[in-house]
Amino acid sequence: MKTFTSKKPTKALLLVLISAILLISVTGCTQQSSTSSIGNSNATALGNVSEGGSNQVVNGLIATATQVAVPSSENNTPKLGKFVAFNCTVKNVNASSRYVGTEYWTLRDTSGAVYYPAGISYTANKFGPATTNPGDVVNGIVVYDIPQNAQLASLTYNDYAFSKITLTL
Repeated sequence: MKTFTSKKPTKALLLVLISAILLISVTGCTQQSSTSSIGNSNATALGNVSEGGSNQVVNGLIATATQVAVPSSENNTPKLGKFVAFNCTVKNVNASSRYVGTEYWTLRDTSGAVYYPAGISYTANKFGPATTNPGDVVNGIVVYDIPQNAQLASLTYNDYAFSKITLTL
């Protein structure tokens, strides 16, 4: 009688597999998001920035954001309490072929809770996705669904491979 044992894959292996699938799925993409100049009044850094700094390059990228009104075209109802929106910008300064996507932005509140971009269906000036080359700028709105009483602490752009830029709110 044979005995079969099941080996569960480790979290690291799963992360590598997911990253490989994501990389393969975006290879060759040439769609470019709308662009704007970095450092203008719509793309200024929020407060202090760790792991980089306002207009400092972190592994080839600069990320900035400004809190803005939730787009008026938004017809969804928040599940947690309210929507908040940020006009986010990522500039590829000198990194070769870097994917930039909405899913890399996370919002954290003062209690430590982390919020991911809301999967809502507005289209006006939505952030990314795009594969960038040096000099490319991706700019657009990222919306979060958060509790009514949440006190925001930071907004982070983290591509989990090269750049992590945290903007203190």
